[in-house]
Amino acid sequence: MPAVPALAPDKPEGVEYVSAGRWIEARRDGKCAHCPALFAAGDEIWVKSAGVYYCQGCGLLDENVTDHAVGAWEASVMKDLAKLPLEAGESLLAQNMLGLAQDLDSGDVPPRERPQYTKEIRINLLTLQDAYPPDEDEDETATARQKRERRARESGSGY
Repeated sequence: MPAVPALAPDKPEGVEYVSAGRWIEARRDGKCAHCPALFAAGDEIWVKSAGVYYCQGCGLLDENVTDHAVGAWEASVMKDLAKLPLEAGESLLAQNMLGLAQDLDSGDVPPRERPQYTKEIRINLLTLQDAYPPDEDEDETATARQKRERRARESGSGY
């Protein structure tokens, strides 16, 4: 596959870009990102996404199974969105939360990026909760308490 210098001019010559969702020959030994299987240099492996490679068994499943199963992350986000009004669930923030949760469920997210994804989901949820407050008459004390609790949740220092 030819190098694509127009996309990344700072890359050295000879760098190959591999698109996701295709089979390639492994250049070195490695481990499947989905199961404990190991693969050797020269084996056919499935490119799930950038830096995420599957063994032949997992690659065949990923390539041929197109139905979408709801994973644990997505189910949790849907449960949180169900507590909000219907308009909140149809918002762009809600769709973003679901997309991030689906990425986490699919295994496409490298371990070092998972905290950023979960933080983004949490911030989106807090933003939606602020945009769609419950229909209650609250006094100043309750409002101040809620603001204090929200700041603590955002900073991760409690609750």
